[in-house]
Amino acid sequence: MESPKFKGKPRTWVQPFFDHLEQFPNGDHDEMVDCFTQFVIWARDSGQLDLITEVKEEITEIDYEEKKRVHHRVNPYG
Repeated sequence: MESPKFKGKPRTWVQPFFDHLEQFPNGDHDEMVDCFTQFVIWARDSGQLDLITEVKEEITEIDYEEKKRVHHRVNPYG
């Protein structure tokens, strides 16, 4: 039964796992990261994991400064 304290939150092992991933390679421990990367390599090589290698749509640059200039010229109440 799930504790009300953790209802809707990740299990207790998830945060330390994320902490290890974030600290790699400068953290004190890397065992969890090693296991995770070995799993990902195995899953990819065995066909269990498909990685998307193609870009579905082209990313366009947004000129935010131009958007600001245009926004300031328009009266939002007019």
